[in-house]
This record gives sequence, structure tokens and C-alpha cells, in this order.
Amino acid sequence: MAGRAKEAEKSIDEFKHIFAPGISILRSPITHFPSSTPSRRNCSKYGKQFGLKIVATNDVHYVRRKTPPRTRASLHPDRGEDQRRKSDALSRAPNVYLKSTEEMAALFKDVPGALASTLEIAEKCDLKIVLGENKFPAYTVPEGETREGYLQRLCYEGLKKRFPDRHGDPELRKRLDFDTRASSTRPGFTSYFLIVWDFIHYAKT
Repeated sequence: MAGRAKEAEKSIDEFKHIFAPGISILRSPITHFPSSTPSRRNCSKYGKQFGLKIVATNDVHYVRRKTPPRTRASLHPDRGEDQRRKSDALSRAPNVYLKSTEEMAALFKDVPGALASTLEIAEKCDLKIVLGENKFPAYTVPEGETREGYLQRLCYEGLKKRFPDRHGDPELRKRLDFDTRASSTRPGFTSYFLIVWDFIHYAKT
């Protein structure tokens, strides 16, 4: 896009030995993305030059054509005003949904073989998603302890550290017991809290 053809060729030559030999092209209507028309033309040129397949890709942010209201709220919730404007542009974009085969064919009709390359990749994938099962990893606790008991022990240690003069306060212990019991009633949540604690503990130590 910047016109640095020699650098582009060097990068493509390097990448084709690292990754599968192909160039993906994406046609996105999102206004805050830089225009990529020159790079699209170059993709076809470089594909022939380096013997690379052109692969059609789809910018998918939601499944159906109509933008769910929650899409905007879920994008960059903790960013500044500039990012919010970009998020608004993204959530209003009418074409970042999961397109049908016919729509993709129309979008890439000028790039012969692009959809066939996409299908070739898809046919190499073997993914089976089983719904309705808990996918949380199980946290391994020290021998002789249960996950619930270990989490409670860590919480009591934290209570003593944060409230050295009040850690025996019945009200504080009642609140802590309520929270730890509540976490253990949701499948996988105890492991989730222990895993997060483990990350933070490791980072701090």
C-alpha cells in the first residue's frame, strides 16, 4: 500500500517458506480501515510471480446480516473516544457478517480460483464442536486437597493478609464463605478462579 515493492517482495519470499504458500485477500467495507485497492491488485501480481494461491477471506464480526445491538457495546469497551468511533463504524458496517457461498462468489468474481483455495483449506480442517459440555480446564490442586477447599484456604490467607486485625471477624468470614460457596455451585468456576489466581500469583512472585 505504501509502494515499497522491493520490501513487499522480500517479505513474501520469506513468508512463503514459513507458511503455506498462499496470499489471502479480504474485502471489507469498514470505513476506518485504510483503502487496500492497490494491495489487492498486487496480490494477484505477486501470486503469479511467486507461485502462490490467492485465498478469499471474509471479515466476520457477527453471523447474520443485521448487526446485533450488542456488537457495538462489545467492541473496545475500555478504549477512548477514538476507539469508540472506530467501533461504531465497525458495528454499522453492513457487510461484516458470515456471507453465503453466492455472496462470496459475487464479491470475488474477478479473482479466479480464490474461492476454490478457501474451500481447499476448509476441507483440510477436521473440527467437531460438542455443545452442552463444560469446557473449563480442571485446575490441579496439591495432593490431599479439593479445589473448593484449596480456594477457600487461599481466600482465608488473603483475608488475614488484608485485614490482619479483623480476619477473625464473623461478618467478614460470613461474606467470604458466601462468595466461595457461590463460586463452587457453577461448574468449572472454582477451577477458573484458581487458574486466574495462579497467573497473578506467578506474575507477582
